Amino acid sequence: MNKYTCFFINQNIEDIYQKNHQMSQRISQFKLFSYTVTIGLVIKISMMINQGIIDKIYPHIAMLITLTIYNLIKFESSQKIRMAQISINTLFTLYVLQYEVFTDIIAQNYNGGNQMAANILNSIMGEFPEAAFGTLVALAMRLYYFVSYGELKNINVMAINASIHFVWIYYLYNFNKAKRSQFILTLVDNKWEKIFQQIFHNNKKFVLLHYDEEEFKIKKVLQTILPQSTSLQAFLEYIREVKCNNQPIQNFFFQQINKHKKNQQDVINQQILLKYERKLIQFHFSLFFGDKPIILLVNEDQTKSSIDVISQSTVILKILKNLVNIIDSNKQYNKRKFFQLSQFIKIKYLIGKINSRKKSIQKINLNNFVNKIANRYKRYIIVQTYGMQCEVMILEDVFHLFLLVVFGNTSKKNIQAQIFRDFDCKVHLVFEGYFRQDIINIHYQKFQFYFALIISNCSIQENCIKIELNEEVLYPFTNNQHKIS
Repeated sequence: MNKYTCFFINQNIEDIYQKNHQMSQRISQFKLFSYTVTIGLVIKISMMINQGIIDKIYPHIAMLITLTIYNLIKFESSQKIRMAQISINTLFTLYVLQYEVFTDIIAQNYNGGNQMAANILNSIMGEFPEAAFGTLVALAMRLYYFVSYGELKNINVMAINASIHFVWIYYLYNFNKAKRSQFILTLVDNKWEKIFQQIFHNNKKFVLLHYDEEEFKIKKVLQTILPQSTSLQAFLEYIREVKCNNQPIQNFFFQQINKHKKNQQDVINQQILLKYERKLIQFHFSLFFGDKPIILLVNEDQTKSSIDVISQSTVILKILKNLVNIIDSNKQYNKRKFFQLSQFIKIKYLIGKINSRKKSIQKINLNNFVNKIANRYKRYIIVQTYGMQCEVMILEDVFHLFLLVVFGNTSKKNIQAQIFRDFDCKVHLVFEGYFRQDIINIHYQKFQFYFALIISNCSIQENCIKIELNEEVLYPFTNNQHKIS
């Protein structure tokens, strides 16, 4: 918060404060004030016409027209409504001092009270800079009229009046500062409520980071991943080795903050994969805005409940029962549906193997392995492999699952598979054909954690799927064994 203007230094927070917490209230108060003065002017003008005082009526008509114009204006921004408040407050003060001062004593008392009430009302409705400016302008006009029409013996009255104006400015400063501080506290309370909901709901290991946008670095850390005795410097050295989307995780944080800070939109439970050395870690990423961004990483346990396992087993048993009935009765069956059922069973079988505790890395010939899997689909597709003979260390079941997803979601019969190494000796596979892009994307997202163990980059298009294998196979890094379904 700026110590002179009381405006928030963070422009996004200032915009939210003005739009969501001040705009509607300020417009309604301004309209109510202007309508009230308009009604008073209409009554006064009517009385002057009735009394035949036509020569002095024009300033009052001019003020009425001015207010009517302001009433018809549709204010779309906080700045415009605040400028309107300043101008109306100044005009009303000038109007009272110029055209209402030379009346009887009772009317003068009421007019003075009305003017002060209007000044107070418009000052409270506005922000501190324009409220202070309006108060000083009103004081300057009063000083001018005192010098022009007052008597020197009443200078003590003017001195007291000036002192009260400065006390009022001091009050306005503290009032606006307190109001904005309360708004920040509300933001912080809401933010921490969301954070605690995420932590307690998941009941998992977490990392909570306070990010300083001005210095582009992490200032505070609260975490349960590493030992509690880990210092901030040691933790920062640890995360410098962590990567997300093949880039340092600090860059990922910076990108996410820049992406969402314009509308201050919190990010809740975005799934991300982090790489540390040869380990792969799955987290849910949340970003909370306020005075300073707060980043929350929650380590998710993917283990399914026993109810889910029983439910899936029941579905598979029903499918197997139907297949047995078809074979026993020699009934005609739809080959495409049979293929889809067999795909479902094969995927579930591979998932079971992948979820087992035994995850061994095998050395395979990619060409031979692709041909072996493709041979099982020869009734439905024709896969031609070409390129160099390439042997790699890989998690065979995960690669098998990837091939099932690709081969099982093609809309044409022919697929060409090219295997090659680039200049950095990285292994690439390119599958050309006609694929069901949406379905493959859904499967890839579902099994992303496991595919990321062997695949560093993947591009899925309707007529081409390209992958780049990791130079080294990664290992799942969780406290509990990861499971997928």
